[in-house]
Amino acid sequence: MNNFDVLNVETGNIIFFTWKNDENWSVEFVSPSVFKILGYKPEEFTSKQIKYSDLIHPDDIDHVTSELIEACNSDAKEFTHKVYRLRNKQGDFIFVQDHTVIIRDKDNNISNFQGYVYDITETFIQKERLKLVLEGTNLGLWDWNPQTDEVVFDERWAKMLGYELSEIEFDLNTWSSKVHPDDLQQCFTDIQRHINAESEFYSNIHRMKHKNGEWRYILDRGKIVERNVDGKPVRFTGTHTDITDLKQIENVLRASEEKLLGLFGMSPLGIALTDMNGRYIEFNDAFANICGYTKEELNNLDYWELTPEKYAKDEKRQLKSLEQTGRYGPYEKEYRQKSGNLIPINLNGMLVTGADGNSYIWSLVEDITERKKANLEREQYLKLVDENVIVSSTDLYGNITYISQAFCVISGYTREELMGRSHNIVRHPDMGHELYRGLWDTITNDKTWEGEIKNKRKDGSFYWVKANISPKYDDQNNKVGYTAIRQDITDKKRVEELAITDRLTQIYNRIHLDLILQKSIQNSQRYGHKLSIILLDVDKFKSVNDNYGHHLGDIILKETASVLKQNIRAADTLGRWGGEEFLIILPETGLKESMLLAEKLRMAMEQFKFKTVGSKTASFGVSSYHEGDTEITIVDRADKALYLAKENGRNRVEHGKINRAE
Repeated sequence: MNNFDVLNVETGNIIFFTWKNDENWSVEFVSPSVFKILGYKPEEFTSKQIKYSDLIHPDDIDHVTSELIEACNSDAKEFTHKVYRLRNKQGDFIFVQDHTVIIRDKDNNISNFQGYVYDITETFIQKERLKLVLEGTNLGLWDWNPQTDEVVFDERWAKMLGYELSEIEFDLNTWSSKVHPDDLQQCFTDIQRHINAESEFYSNIHRMKHKNGEWRYILDRGKIVERNVDGKPVRFTGTHTDITDLKQIENVLRASEEKLLGLFGMSPLGIALTDMNGRYIEFNDAFANICGYTKEELNNLDYWELTPEKYAKDEKRQLKSLEQTGRYGPYEKEYRQKSGNLIPINLNGMLVTGADGNSYIWSLVEDITERKKANLEREQYLKLVDENVIVSSTDLYGNITYISQAFCVISGYTREELMGRSHNIVRHPDMGHELYRGLWDTITNDKTWEGEIKNKRKDGSFYWVKANISPKYDDQNNKVGYTAIRQDITDKKRVEELAITDRLTQIYNRIHLDLILQKSIQNSQRYGHKLSIILLDVDKFKSVNDNYGHHLGDIILKETASVLKQNIRAADTLGRWGGEEFLIILPETGLKESMLLAEKLRMAMEQFKFKTVGSKTASFGVSSYHEGDTEITIVDRADKALYLAKENGRNRVEHGKINRAE
């Protein structure tokens, strides 16, 4: 009777095989589960219609064969293959784990192989997904087979110790040889406790030797994720986190406790220690003053009672950062004081382990009320400049590229009437050619011209200004135009220009976009006006800079701005958001109309012939205003939609999703 006859039943994700020791590993027995997993009937194997070796992926057959030969030439009674792939009847490949027992006759000759093949496709895919997640973190990943001591390390694990992945061996000795001798025994003790199911997870802090000779403190965490039919672990996975900095801080704090206690009490920053539930354990006077509570009152409160509900999502992100890195912040939010007032603060914090072994959070809390006031004053200053300083910018040919509101007021023209027009639209016939000839001679020779000019208003009247006109340069120090700052001679006030046009593309810059978007949001909040934005990004722009140089990249950006300007509406606001990203603000426009415009712009980009590179595309993210939106939330949705467009293949339009239909 075959040893596997008792398994002649459905066996989930496991197929039991008996192979003959011949060239093609002829199958003498296979469990019925082969039909569920591979789609073949057992008799297709036993009748030799299907050769097992023919199902192994061509890229895997060599290592499967060599592992078998190595095991047969040794005294091993059983062995486990590295993961390999089998082709099912549909032609798709699945990932399997193969554990094989070697059967010998009375003369010790190998007659058969018996074993099980376990479908680990889902587990393998999950592992790959985990790798993708970890790519965005500072965690090093390891995956250990305790039966073979084979360990797979990722690149972050190696770099954490100063090595390239190609410099290390994939076995347990690579790890154990670098662990401090005084720490190694406790590591294995903690590992064995988890193998014996005495702990839910393996966790240990130990020192490891860096390539440069330094000892680094490592937080090592892991868990058994797979056992064989005998209950032995075959997959033990985990992560390494370098916590050297935290350990050094801990040691410094321990060595300087008295000094730090003095600083704790004298610090102008609020300092607070909380447990993981937010309960305040310890805090200084500055923290109590910021919150407006007495120490006795704070002892009966927790972190969440001081935090407004609107910060719930931000808090989750900060807690996640704390769990992954041991730190959070810097993070701006508000505390609710005892008086009910909201006070703006800036938070930084770190995770520590107390003497009782429990985790706690140290936080530094800074009252940023004065900083916020300064920012508000800056915004008011920018507005003051726009409304009171007569500023204009032109290209090299005198065509207007930027106009302040004060220029519009004093000239009587609207921005729309002036933008793109020659600056001589305000030239008064009383000013002779000689003055302008001298002006152009000066500025075209990269010098600054100063003088008094009589200008003509739209209504035919005139005004006098004292002008200061200078060349304007891009990031490559190429002259791209001229900027003029004027004073109404009656007022005799001069203020430096704060231009709001992007130097390179000659469209609005980020500062101006922020102001326009803020004002648009306020109008939508106050009057219920429709509002949408389009955030777009030039596809594969980095390859242009890499292959052709930044100069051509700049030309592509300028051409992109030109294509967009030619295809948006007069009421729309276009600006450079940053890098190769552009933002368009669409007043009185809903999602449907915005999607149509974005598609029009996408096609215009696709059809435009760019200098040198020819064809170039862009991806678009669209979002529309909804009640409760801020500048941050509406841009965040557009940014996520843009990311989705990139992820779905680029050169497409996506719109931001919210919980309710837009």
